[in-house]
Amino acid sequence: MLNVIDLGVLAAAALGAGSPALAGFGLDSLTEVFASLAVVWQLKGVHKDRENRAMRLIGVAFAVLAAYLSIHLVIVMAAGLRPATSGLRIVWTALTFVVRLALALGKIRTGYALGNPVLRAEGKVTLVDAYWPARCWPGWS
Repeated sequence: MLNVIDLGVLAAAALGAGSPALAGFGLDSLTEVFASLAVVWQLKGVHKDRENRAMRLIGVAFAVLAAYLSIHLVIVMAAGLRPATSGLRIVWTALTFVVRLALALGKIRTGYALGNPVLRAEGKVTLVDAYWPARCWPGWS
């Protein structure tokens, strides 16, 4: 649910500000939602085919996100942009970090308990999402 709210807030902010950085953060949340849907789909019919397909879908979504953010990082660094400070951004980043970290650890633990590699992989995506340094990148405007 946090990612859906995050996605809506960031999409509106990115469109309003014309910010590729905010669009990247929205893409980050979209990737999380997509990975979660892949896990739900896989859990509805636990077959080896579904497991393999869900792992590939999560991997492709994460690779697209990594490529977008890597390209954006190069552009921002080349332009020499510096982040502006904002109390709201700091609070939102701290809140989402704590929630995502707890969620990631729960998904990974549950994935091990169920013997489900797809849920463990999605938990790792959430863990990377929690720590993703892009949340504090320059260009947040």
